[in-house]
Amino acid sequence: MAIDSLPTELWEAILDAIPSSDGFLTPDEHSTLLACRDTCNEWRPHAQFILNQWMRLGSPRAVSAFVSGIRSAPRGGADFVEHLVLDWLGLQGSPGLSQTVDLFMTPMPNLSWLDLHHIRADLSTRVVRMRLPFFAGITFLHCHHCQFSTPRDMLDLIWACPNLDSLVLVECRVLKDSLTPEIVARLSTARRHLHGCGKLRALHINVQAPWMLQSPRDVFGSSIRLLELNVIDFARDGESSHH
Repeated sequence: MAIDSLPTELWEAILDAIPSSDGFLTPDEHSTLLACRDTCNEWRPHAQFILNQWMRLGSPRAVSAFVSGIRSAPRGGADFVEHLVLDWLGLQGSPGLSQTVDLFMTPMPNLSWLDLHHIRADLSTRVVRMRLPFFAGITFLHCHHCQFSTPRDMLDLIWACPNLDSLVLVECRVLKDSLTPEIVARLSTARRHLHGCGKLRALHINVQAPWMLQSPRDVFGSSIRLLELNVIDFARDGESSHH
């Protein structure tokens, strides 16, 4: 059967089904959509529309090009982005988010899902505490193999999302994660002052940060209804604690 003989509703439904049901566009799915986009002119607009919704950027250079494209586009150029993935696996030099500050200065009114993969999360305190519109609509934040300098650096990024509903931290490292009860108490006070995690209901943690076992609700809020902890203690030969 020729491609152009398929009903429009059918092949659009097929393209819509490519993204995973769990809300994450994998590299293979991204490649599949690119191939579909280039298959024929009829498929191109809808495939590109899906790719725009599930924007995946693989380097700081790609981020810069993306931001430049948005700023040169007509008004509302960023409105199509709903899911944004920054995945810097394999990049040399361990680039950090500090190289992409312009991205976070760009409002994306429909952005609800942010994935950070293999990234050094080194945004300055000034940036993450500015209550930027970029973070306003994010309800799901997923950090995978990310590195933070201190617990406060990690929490500032999380607290910057006032409508965050679900947080996933997988195999992330906090370099300076030795916290006393007094420091945890100060972080809890800071969270309340900044109204951080006021709407967070689901928390999934699999990270190297034993302090999270002490009292996660102190720093992640009291609205949590679903809590899953698997904290990796590298000091004990990679053993994990499950709670």
